[in-house]
Amino acid sequence: MIRLLLLLFFTITSNASAVTLEEKIGQMIMIGFKGTAVNNGWTETVAEQIKEKRVGGILLLKRNITSPSQIKQLTSYLQNISSETLFIAVDQEGGNVQRLSKTNGFTDYKTAEDTADMLTTNKALKQYKKMASQLKKTGINFNLAPVVDLNINENSPAIGALERSFSKNPHTVIKYARAFITAHHEFNILTTLKHFPGHGSALKDSHKGITDITETWSENELKPFKSLIKDNLADSVMVGHLFNRHLDKRYPATLSQKIIGNILRKQLGFGGAVISDDLQMKALSRYYSMEEVVIKAVNAGCDILIFANYFNPDKYLPNKVISILKQAVKNKVVDKENIENSYRKIMKLKEKIKSPAL
Repeated sequence: MIRLLLLLFFTITSNASAVTLEEKIGQMIMIGFKGTAVNNGWTETVAEQIKEKRVGGILLLKRNITSPSQIKQLTSYLQNISSETLFIAVDQEGGNVQRLSKTNGFTDYKTAEDTADMLTTNKALKQYKKMASQLKKTGINFNLAPVVDLNINENSPAIGALERSFSKNPHTVIKYARAFITAHHEFNILTTLKHFPGHGSALKDSHKGITDITETWSENELKPFKSLIKDNLADSVMVGHLFNRHLDKRYPATLSQKIIGNILRKQLGFGGAVISDDLQMKALSRYYSMEEVVIKAVNAGCDILIFANYFNPDKYLPNKVISILKQAVKNKVVDKENIENSYRKIMKLKEKIKSPAL
């Protein structure tokens, strides 16, 4: 028995040490790309990056999806060539943010706002089970939702105006987010809570520039995150490019160790994977170089780095990110332990996909 345990220990240790620093960084990268077919030039490049363990996840946008059979063929191909479980992610909230819709052969779903206004939580659960079932059939295993931002400013361009929030009442948000997550877990699909520490009061859209929530944000916006984390319903948390000088005088949340490390990790007790919002958004790219963004995001505590390749698309971006972080570790600008910790969280999350039920 002792010999068996020792053998198992040395096998696990050997396997972990066999993974190179490059490969661990690669697991942290979630990339978007152009193309719908496996023989498309960009898709072939992404496929090579997956084979070479330089990418741990892909992000699908509407540009990648034309029909149920097409997306199933694409995801199957990319998943099968990956030696590790590949995150295949999509933003499928319903309403104005649904990459799978009637336009490409799927179903249209209510906005979060209409869902909470018109459906009981039981009916919402049924709606989201249908959504999750469709995702499962297409080979998608990660839904970058639900939005748990409070609808504080109904005209907020990225949230309220698009009806992406369930309610301004945190208890309502918690109830419907719980239904959303429970439905997805039934089909072994991961979810994320977004956008930490709360985007619902914002006057601007972080896709277009800096989003300062200093004068509009309140601690009430943490309640949905806190409750769902406490109930072990947070597979991951997505951090937004939101600046609040009361929380961090220098950096937006995505680049802030104070917000991720102190508030999300310590105050709310979240120990899982933190996902950045798209690191190519103008809220960051207007003020920081790519090198600064990548290093600061990792040092702040982001584990999964999203590059949607919608703004400033670059098919060779994974190589550049890996190069940046390898050099940063070498120069002791990034602690290697940060990479190790992120890798462990990511692999633990990928194990959840394989389990019988989340």
